[in-house]
Amino acid sequence: MALSNSNHHSKIFVSATPYNVFKDDPSLEFPIITFKCNVKMGYRSDKPDKTIPSYIRQHDSWHEFLHPANDSARDSISSFLLDARIPFPLTNLHWKKHDYDKESTPLMSTDCLISSMLDVCNNTIDAARESGRKKLFMLVMIKKQVIVLHDEYLAMLKANQAQEVLRQAEGMIQLQAQGWNFGQSDWQSMVDAVRQAGLGNSIRNALDLAFERVTRESMEHAVIKLVPAAATSIQALEKVTSNASTSKEKCSVCMEEMVIGSQVTRLPCSHVFHGDCIVPWLNTSHMCPICRFKLPTT
Repeated sequence: MALSNSNHHSKIFVSATPYNVFKDDPSLEFPIITFKCNVKMGYRSDKPDKTIPSYIRQHDSWHEFLHPANDSARDSISSFLLDARIPFPLTNLHWKKHDYDKESTPLMSTDCLISSMLDVCNNTIDAARESGRKKLFMLVMIKKQVIVLHDEYLAMLKANQAQEVLRQAEGMIQLQAQGWNFGQSDWQSMVDAVRQAGLGNSIRNALDLAFERVTRESMEHAVIKLVPAAATSIQALEKVTSNASTSKEKCSVCMEEMVIGSQVTRLPCSHVFHGDCIVPWLNTSHMCPICRFKLPTT
C-alpha cells in the first residue's frame, strides 16, 4: 500500500514535550531522562470528505531509550533517530511546540531537528535540577502526513476494506478448523462483505485465498497485501470471444458460466473471466484469482 509517487505532497511534523506524569524515583544516583517516541505515517485526501474516513494509517510504532540527564544528549538523540528505524527519510520537516498545535515551523535539516529537540531536553533537565526530580520523561512525536489525490485515496480505502475482509475470512477458517461452528447467517454476512469490498460476487475466491494463506503461515504472521495491477496492464488485457471450449467454464469471480459468443477477458496466464468481473478484481489485487499469476503493478 505504500506509495512512492513524487507528486504526492508530504510533511513530517515533529514535537518534543516534557511528560513528567510518572512517579519520581529519588533513589536514582543521577537523573535519567526517558525518551518515548511515536513514529507515524498516514495518508489524507486532497479533498476532505466527512462521509469517509479522514486518515489511512500506514505505520505506527513506539520506541524508547534512556539517557543520563547529566550528559550531553545531542549524540544520543542522533543515535536514537537512527535506531528507531524510521521508515521514511526525514525531509520537509516541521517543528511543533506541542503535537496538537496547528501551527508549525519549517526546519532546514535533520541537524535543526536535533537542535530543537536538544533545547527542549536541556530545559527539562534545568527544571528538574531546580525541583530535585530524578526520573524525567520526554514525549517525541514524529508524524509523516502524505496528501494524495482524492480518487487515489478512495482506491486505497477500498483496498484496505478488501484486506480487512480477507483477514476476517482467514479468521473464520482458522476458528472453524479449531472446532467453531458458524451458522448460515455468518457465512452470508461474509458473502455480503466480499461483494461490498469489490472482491467479486462470490465468497469462494476470497476464502480460497485466505485458506491458502492460513495453511502457509501462522495466524500471527498471516498478512495478505493487496496491490492493484497497473492501469496499463489492465487496459492491455486480451479480449476474446467465448467458444465451445470456454462455454463450459465458469468465471471464477462471479461463478457464472461463460456464454458462447460473448466477449471475455483473458489474462497472460490464459485464464478467462467476464470483463466486468476481472477488471474490478485487478483494481484491488494484481494476482489472477485462479493461479495467482502476478500482473505488473505501478
